[in-house]
Amino acid sequence: MIFDRLAIGSANWGHEYNGAKVPEDDIKRILDYCYCSGIDTIHTSKDYGWDWSKVNSYFEIITKEDGCISLYEPPGRAYIGKILQVPYSIYDRRFEKHFPEWKDIWACQIHVRSIFLRGKILEAGFTPVQCIAFCLMNPNIDKVILGADSYEQFKNNLKPFHRWNTAEKHNINLLDCRRWETK
Repeated sequence: MIFDRLAIGSANWGHEYNGAKVPEDDIKRILDYCYCSGIDTIHTSKDYGWDWSKVNSYFEIITKEDGCISLYEPPGRAYIGKILQVPYSIYDRRFEKHFPEWKDIWACQIHVRSIFLRGKILEAGFTPVQCIAFCLMNPNIDKVILGADSYEQFKNNLKPFHRWNTAEKHNINLLDCRRWETK
């Protein structure tokens, strides 16, 4: 399922980040949406300044201080951590060559952020679905971290994925080409 490979980024929940701060009502709606969709991971930092006691125990909260190493430049040496969080997008593939080593040798989970590159990729004509799908197509990526400035933006970015999930059919006459009528 797509949604179990997605995570919420929360940099703009406690204070303004990248020009926006998510209102408290929107945070609650985002969390409810994630709970109903199967998104169960939140990426955060103690520096983000949000009260995590407001989150129910359904969510796994991953902090940059506790077992998650956040890299900003490709390493000259291997980093060992339970989770490695790196930027990755249609534009930024600097870390991609390290993914197999991190997965196979170091048994790290790879979580990617900055998939929209602060909106620059969207401004170039790519859609949120294309950005998310690009990351999900890489089998080495465990979680794609999605941030948003509002509940509406978050919901709209994921709307097509819900459509894909509801498109599943169970009619064997449609699914089995041997049963198709020929004209």
